[in-house]
Parts: sequence; C-alpha cells; structure tokens
Amino acid sequence: MKRSPRNALALFALAAAAITPTVEASSHREAPLISADPSADNTDLYAFTSPDTPNTVTFLAMYIGLEEPGGGPNWLRFSDDVLYEIHVDNNGDGNANDVVYQFRFNTRYNPGNTAMGGVGGAAGPNGTFFYNVGHIDGLPTPDNFHNALLAQTMTVTRVTGSTSTVIGNNVPVAPPYVGRFAYGAGGRPATDDTNYTNIWRAAVTPLTGGGQVFAGPTDDPFFVDLGAVFDDVTFRDSLPAGSFGSRGGGIDYVGGYNVHTIALQVPITQLVTAATTSAMTDRGNVIGVYASASRPRVTIRRECVRTSLLGTGAGNTPCSEGVGQFVQVSRLGIPLVNEVLIPLALKDAWNSADPTDDAAVFGQYILAPSLPTYAQVLYGPSGVRAAAGYMAPTRSLTDLNGNDMAQLVTGRLGALSLTLTSGLVAPTGMTPADLLRLHVRTTPTALPTNVGTPTLPTGRSRLGFAGLDTQGFPNGRRLFDDVVDIEERYVLNGLARPGNANPAVTDLTINAIPFGDGVEGNDVPYRAAFPFVPIPLRGDAALVHRSEPTHP
Repeated sequence: MKRSPRNALALFALAAAAITPTVEASSHREAPLISADPSADNTDLYAFTSPDTPNTVTFLAMYIGLEEPGGGPNWLRFSDDVLYEIHVDNNGDGNANDVVYQFRFNTRYNPGNTAMGGVGGAAGPNGTFFYNVGHIDGLPTPDNFHNALLAQTMTVTRVTGSTSTVIGNNVPVAPPYVGRFAYGAGGRPATDDTNYTNIWRAAVTPLTGGGQVFAGPTDDPFFVDLGAVFDDVTFRDSLPAGSFGSRGGGIDYVGGYNVHTIALQVPITQLVTAATTSAMTDRGNVIGVYASASRPRVTIRRECVRTSLLGTGAGNTPCSEGVGQFVQVSRLGIPLVNEVLIPLALKDAWNSADPTDDAAVFGQYILAPSLPTYAQVLYGPSGVRAAAGYMAPTRSLTDLNGNDMAQLVTGRLGALSLTLTSGLVAPTGMTPADLLRLHVRTTPTALPTNVGTPTLPTGRSRLGFAGLDTQGFPNGRRLFDDVVDIEERYVLNGLARPGNANPAVTDLTINAIPFGDGVEGNDVPYRAAFPFVPIPLRGDAALVHRSEPTHP
C-alpha cells in the first residue's frame, strides 16, 4: 500500500531514540557488511542535465571505493553476480521503480594469444598472470581480446512496470589502465595517455531508443578530506586560536584513487510521465533517483574441480555462484545520508531498505541529526576544540513544516523550490525518501576544466543552493558540487528556513560559519563530453599521497 505524503511525514515524527555518533565520507565503505564487498558498494551518485546534450539527463553511479590504480594482477571489476540498478521515481510517491535501468556483467577469459603463437592465455600450460600478452591495441571483447586476457561485456535493460526491454546487448566494458606499456605507448612521450584514452572512449555505446552508456574504471571524481572528517570533524586551517570553520588547507584523500563507473545518458522524455509538459512549473519534471546493488540470496561455494587445462576454461566448475532472488545490499541517493545521519549500528539495515521505508524506520535520525550535538561539544562555548560560540540548530520531530531537514527529503529545498523563483506558490511536498531529486528542465552547467577550486560561470557555485545557485545540489548533483561543504553547512547551520518566502535564495540563517573540509574540487580535470568523468589513473604510476600538514 502506498503512503500519502501527509501520512509519510507523520511517520517521520517518531520519538527520538538514543543517537549514535557517526561521520563518514560519501559512501566509501560506509557500512560494515558492504565494506567487505567492494564490487557491490555504491560510492557516489550524480544526476544532472547533460551539458553536451541538454535534452537528456546523465546519471553516474559509482562502485568500488578507494580503488588502487595498480591493484593487479586481478584489477577490481564489476561482479557478474551483482545486479546493478538506477531507479527513478517520476510521480513523487517515493517508490523509485517507475523507471529502472538494470546492468548485468559477463566476464570471459582469453584462452590464448594468437599473435604470440597461441600461448600465453589466461589458462592452459602456458597461462600467465599478466593482464595482457602483447600490447592491448583495441577495446577487449570476447570476440576479439586485442591481446588482453580478460574481457567484460554488459547487458542494459529498461524496466517500466512489468515490461522489460533490453536496450544494450554485449556492451563492451572499458578495461583497467594497467600502464602505458600495456597499451603500446612505444615511442610516445611518457606523459602520453592517447592509446588508452582512445580505447576507453570506445566503450561509450549508443542505446536502442536513444541515449548512450559507459561502464568501466574512472578517476574518482569525489573530493573530501577523509582524514580530517573522521577525526571528529576536524577543520584544517591556520586561523587564530578559538577560530573554526574551513577556509582551505584540506587534503583530498580520495585523490589518487579510481572507482568503477556506470554512466547512463537518456532522453528526458524517457524519464517523465507522458502527461508531463516542458514547463518549469510542472511538478512532473521533478524525478527522484537512487542507485543500488543486489546479490543473489544464496551463494554456493564448492571445491574448484578442473576438468581441462586447455581451451576456454569452460570445463572448470565455478568456485562459487549465486542462486535465488536478488537482495539489495547497497544503495545511494542523497549523498552522505547513510554516512552522516544514520547511526553506526543501523547502516547495514539502511543499505537493505527501500526508500519508501525511510520515513517510518529512519525518520528520527534524518529529522534531528546527531552531528550538530557533537559539533557543539567540540566547537561550542566550552568546546574541546574551540572556545567560540557555536550553537547547534534546534529541529523539531513534530513541527515538520518548520524542520528544514524535512524540506530536504521532500524535495522542497532543491528541485521543487525552483518554482518559487518565479514567485509561484510551491507545489505540495513529495513523499520523504532518500532520493536525489532533480528538476530535469534545469539549465545545464558546463563542467570546470581546472583542478582544485573550480572556475565557474557567473551565478554558478560549487556550493549549489547554499551558494545561491539553483542549478546545483540539492537540485540533482553535478560533478563539481562540493557536497561535503554543502551538507556540513546545511546540517550544522540550518539552511532555507521554511518561514522565508523563497528558500531558493536564502543563505545561512542560524550560524554564518563556513564549515567544510577545505577541499574544493577534484584533483583531475573533468571531460567536456559524456561520460564527463576522467580516465582512470594508470597502474604503473605510483600512488602519491600528499604529505599531511601539522594541525594548527
């Protein structure tokens, strides 16, 4: 039975239980069980109108956090046993199964390298531990490995109601960037990534019915000072004693790592209902999105019985296989919800839950976050880290109209409040749920090309709504939206109080404290065209961690 927005909001107002402190980064190992299953671990989700094709929306769902570029001989990859999905709610009821895109992977090994006389395959008496034998000179597929010893393909299925349609079959997956030699750099300069980049870009594949898809390793575009955040929300700065708040000096601990990205770009008309118009004030243009990973309910493990040393390896009994119904093991909608708001002991439960259950089961933790309480202990008048007077905002579990956290999870703070910029009355709120809500008619923003602090057009801000930029988070999420700074300022200070006529143009109202981690942009430039994320860092390049400065 579907809950009405009014009833769901009422369920939000449960009596608060004891709050367990927890602060984590954007879904990088955010829960106990999923931290042991990186191939199924959602790390980030982005949703934005496409700068290169404005009549489409781009989704970026990322998995496998803190992935070492040189992690051979078995580079991490998408799991053949995992069902990866991107879910879309296009009617505001919190049930994000109106349109679902499913991604399944299939891995094949190369039995032998014909260019090397049939030897040096992934199995057999001359098998090797190398990822390739000879330079990889094209996009590896089971039909032509191009000297790689492994190839993955992907099937993309679009599900609407009871109808499932395969819109991408045998889609090639980009291989890892083993190193320049593996991709035949030859006499090219040591800084030339051309050969691999061309192969990586070839994995972008058109979909039946419109749109395109990409899957493979990429640079991790997220940026955060993990070390400082985990250390009781420490802010690195060189201000006088008693000062606090981030003013630069952070260390991007995600810099230097890769992730695995599923990038999907589809026409807007395939996401909204048929009755939706192109008018900005049509609430049908607001969609809610989350990404998930599911594994079979049962895993069978057995001794591996090798019946053949030669050939394709098809005679090998699998060491393990999944059977039965798929069970969700990871999900991600609004960034940092599981990490910052959900107590440590409930994180696994959150990952397995459906967004329609968020209000009833987890509402108390979202309405009254624990972080301000602990921040006041640290940074309040008698705080252990600062003598300044931070005052935690008071959020009611019963006055939902006056609770700005409720505004966030019903979309009123972000996508829905765009209608207010025209002086119109705000539409009724949507069902509370951990869904990243995007107004699909939002004007696209070109991605910055520089690293560090992004250079943006006038009126655009890395702080999104907190920086008076209605094109950014929490109206979807662009690659350069600084969600750590945004959410720290939002949760700790309070934003867009509902008593104001226009939350879209309201700045900090409780504390004017520039909370943040001091990291303002990615360490690698974004790409101008789909899939927008940079190529992965290569395996033969040393992972250089930045030296950590002394705390003031």
